[in-house]
Amino acid sequence: MNVFKSIIICIIICIIQLSHAFASFDHTGAFLSSAQSTSSGQYSNMGMVGETFVNTISYGVNLTLKTGFIHQMDNPRIISKIIELVPGFQFFSLPLEPQQKDLQSIFKTILDQVDFIKDTNGNFFRKIGSQWIDNIGLWTPQSAYLIKMINNATLSIQGVPVQNNVVIPLKQGYSIVPYYGQSYNAIDAFGEILMNLNFARNSKGHLLRKINNDWIDNIGQLCEWDACLLRMNHQDVLQYDRQAKRKRSNNYEIIEKDVSNRHFELLTGNPAESIWSIYVEKATINDKTLEPGDEIAVFDGDQIVGSMVVSEVFSQETRYNNYLTVWSKLTDGKGYIEGYPCTFAFWDKSEQIEYSPIDIEFVDIKNSYSQNIFPTGDGQFSVANLSYSQLFAEMQTEDFMYTHSDAIPITLVFSREIENFQGSDILIKNGRLHGFKRYSLTTYCFNVSPINEGNVEINLSDNLIAAHDLILRTSFNLCLDENNYKF
Repeated sequence: MNVFKSIIICIIICIIQLSHAFASFDHTGAFLSSAQSTSSGQYSNMGMVGETFVNTISYGVNLTLKTGFIHQMDNPRIISKIIELVPGFQFFSLPLEPQQKDLQSIFKTILDQVDFIKDTNGNFFRKIGSQWIDNIGLWTPQSAYLIKMINNATLSIQGVPVQNNVVIPLKQGYSIVPYYGQSYNAIDAFGEILMNLNFARNSKGHLLRKINNDWIDNIGQLCEWDACLLRMNHQDVLQYDRQAKRKRSNNYEIIEKDVSNRHFELLTGNPAESIWSIYVEKATINDKTLEPGDEIAVFDGDQIVGSMVVSEVFSQETRYNNYLTVWSKLTDGKGYIEGYPCTFAFWDKSEQIEYSPIDIEFVDIKNSYSQNIFPTGDGQFSVANLSYSQLFAEMQTEDFMYTHSDAIPITLVFSREIENFQGSDILIKNGRLHGFKRYSLTTYCFNVSPINEGNVEINLSDNLIAAHDLILRTSFNLCLDENNYKF
C-alpha cells in the first residue's frame, strides 16, 4: 500500500512539474514565465541548468524535459552565416538580423582587415588614429554598404533571417540596396521597379540596364549577402517577396528631411564613386565659433560638391560629429575633379550672410589627407579647422619729410592673402603710381609722385573693397605744408 501511495505521489509531482514546464515556453520554445535564464540563453524551471539528471524525455528538437526542470536549447530561428570578404571594394548586405546592430560589434572579429565601410548617404565607418568612428549608425533591414577590405577575411554572424518582404524606399538618384530572398536573376529581382530604374550595378561592375528597348542583364543570379547600386530615374519602393509584390501599391512616399530653410544645396551623389570626408574640428567667423544651424560648403570652382549643416557645438568631444561629405560624382553627373583646388564658404544663419574665402588648417592625424586640393582615390579623410577673417588693409610709409619732387614709397599690407591684386586697384588723386611690386600675396610696394602742388590722396577702388569685403584701416592724405608733404 505504501508503495502504491509513493507511485501516486510521484505521478502527481511529475504532472505539476510538466504543467510548470509548459507554462514557461510557447510552441516555438520562447520563454514565457516562471523560469530563470542563464548567460548561455538556457532556461530552467526547477533546479540548476547543467545539473545531472537521469530520466530524460525529449519534446521535439527545441525542448528537452528532464526530471525536475526544463532546458531550452538555442532559439531555432537564430542561425549562423559565414561570408568570405576579399581585398578591395565590394557591395554587401546582411541576410541576418544581428543581435548587436552597431558596425563595430558586427565586424569586431575582422576589424583589423577593414579599411572602411560606406553607406548610401556617403557616411563612413572608419578608424582614425586608434579610434573607430561610426558616422553610419545602426544596421537596419534596409541597410547595404560598400566595404573596402585590406586583406581576405571571414566574417561570421548569427541572427534571425531577414524576411524578404522588407520595404526598401528608393530615392531618385543613387542607392545601395540589399538583396533578400531566393536566388533570382537581377532582372527578375528588380522586375517591379524597371519602369523607374536607370541601371543596377554589382560589385564586379556588371550592369542591368536597358539598351534600346531591351533590358540586358549582365549581373545574373543574386544570392544572400549580395547588394547592388541602383540609379533611379524616379523614387520607388522595392520588395522582393513575390506575394507582397502582387499586393504592392504606389502609395508609398519617401519622406525627405525638410531642407527648405537651407542656404547651401543638400547634395546627393554616387556612393560607389570616390568620396572625401572632412571632419570639422572647429569653424570660426572673425574668431566667433559657428553655431548649430550654420552651414559649411565646399566648391570646385563654382560647382558646389559638398555641404553640411552644423549639428553640434564644436568641441574636442564632437570633433567627428560635424563633417562634410564631398562627392566626386553627384547625382547630376557633376562633382569634384581630382587635383583641382577646393574652396569653402560659410553661411551665418543668424546674420543671413555668406562668408568666403575660408582658410583651412589641417590637423596632423595618421593616414589623413592634408592638401587643399581634391584628393585621388576613395576613402580619403581630413580633420580640419576652418576660419574666416575679415580682410583688412593698411598703408605704411617711412616717417620722413618728402618734397613735391620726391617719389614717396608706400607699402600696402593685407591681413590675409589676396590674389590678382594689381596697381589699377590703387586710386591716386593728384599723383602718379610707379614701381608697383608684389613681395607676397599679402604685401605690395609702390611709389607715388605728386603731379601738382596740393594734397595727394591714396585709396583702394570701390570694386576691390566690395569684392573682398575689405576694410581699409589707413588711407593716405598727403598734405603739402611749406613745400613738404606730411601724413
